[in-house]
Amino acid sequence: MSDKQKMTTLIRIAKNRMMHSRDAVHALDHVERVVCFAKRIGSEMNLSEQEMQVVVLAAWWHDVSRVMNKKTSLLWMPLLDDLLSAFLLWIEMVRCGLFGGIVGMATRIIFCKSIGTGAVFTRIFLRKRTRILLNIVKDADTLDTFDPHRTELVFSLVDSSWVYQQGYKVAIWWFLTTRYLDMKTTAAKRVLQELLSDFIVWLKQGSILSWHIQHYGEVWAHKNLFRAEALLQRVSLSVV
Repeated sequence: MSDKQKMTTLIRIAKNRMMHSRDAVHALDHVERVVCFAKRIGSEMNLSEQEMQVVVLAAWWHDVSRVMNKKTSLLWMPLLDDLLSAFLLWIEMVRCGLFGGIVGMATRIIFCKSIGTGAVFTRIFLRKRTRILLNIVKDADTLDTFDPHRTELVFSLVDSSWVYQQGYKVAIWWFLTTRYLDMKTTAAKRVLQELLSDFIVWLKQGSILSWHIQHYGEVWAHKNLFRAEALLQRVSLSVV
């Protein structure tokens, strides 16, 4: 089996595993969108063929560890998923007889993407050029936060669980008031501008706005609509 065939095999393994994810928000469709975002950003940044392969492979594998959970964890999994996903890719890399190169770099990028420890690992394991690839994967993953398909999915889950209802409230606050959505690449900023514009249009729909008011109160709903519009303005200014 050639190295190209082995790479194809690794992607197929990631797809098959993500099909069994019990985390509805981090399932195969999420990973597929992250891969699309990564390709779009990478294309605009004129990545080499090898660099694009690294980014795509890392995007496919970044959430594979989610299938290890029988129940969705909103606490410990976000802290460990990248570390575990990198380890799982490393295991498959060894099984396929691939060492270093594209797969090795993809493994390091996922490892360095982890929350908390990622910044330290990045300084140790990645050079300046490869940090750009890490930024692309990070941006692609973050962009899916406001993708319409994910927004609709999360919206439908909120009514099914008190945990999701409170989690949604916290998530909206986090996304709109922290630096979480600060994109590292200009290409990603342009995509975020599009997604935020669509999100605000969706949020202003009569039935959607009424639902938010009913669940979280009028003050909360209008405050966060204002925050979303302010964030869009800030992103738009950064793109110009």
